[in-house]
Amino acid sequence: MIFNRILMLVGILLVLVSVIPILFDIIHIGVWLPLTGGVCLFLYGMFRSRMRQYLQFGVKLDTIILIFIGLLIVFFIVTSVILMTGFQRYQNQNTTQTVVVLGCKVKEDQPTKMLAYRLNKAYDILRKYPNMKCVVTGGQGEDERYPESQVMKQYLVDKGIDEERILEENQSKSTQENLKFTKQIIEQNQLSKEIVIVTDFFHQYRANYYAHKEGFISQGASCYTNPYLVYSYWFREILAVAKAWVFD
Repeated sequence: MIFNRILMLVGILLVLVSVIPILFDIIHIGVWLPLTGGVCLFLYGMFRSRMRQYLQFGVKLDTIILIFIGLLIVFFIVTSVILMTGFQRYQNQNTTQTVVVLGCKVKEDQPTKMLAYRLNKAYDILRKYPNMKCVVTGGQGEDERYPESQVMKQYLVDKGIDEERILEENQSKSTQENLKFTKQIIEQNQLSKEIVIVTDFFHQYRANYYAHKEGFISQGASCYTNPYLVYSYWFREILAVAKAWVFD
């Protein structure tokens, strides 16, 4: 009975923390997977005793589930430790670096809060180092009226950054493409391949992973992240990093 209650409690906690991003109108795989897992754990904990009573493989099912959960926990911990190696506190090394702002969803002609935090961080750097140039990255999603890079550039210009300092990469659909297409723009405009990647702290490891594959010397500059949303994005980032290791 105690084990049943533990399963139900864990399931409820997973559901609760997964519902929070939905309240902010944020829905992605980092929300749906733990939400689905939480519901399954709760239902299994609720009906586990009956299943063990009427199903001959009840004990084996317990073993399989425990092994699966154990492997997930190990994978989560190991990958999380690796992700944390990407955390960096920006320290300017020279004023010839190129600032690269990674894209994020936009609404109409305005950045979402997450993207605005990235742009505000980039603005602080560009204001402090007026010789630096910037590449804003991100194409146009199916549910977006404008390319992310266009909205990003306008946001920085409205805050006072000279538009001549801002170049747009407006074709990418992923972090990998952000860096791949940015490389082409940097080479075409003879900008420095020493780049400062502006994004959220949980995103820095993967961003630098792709940057190094493209031959950049990269440094991270992490922006503010809403603490209520870290869980879901962290979960999604773990899956994205695993994909990068295997397929990219």
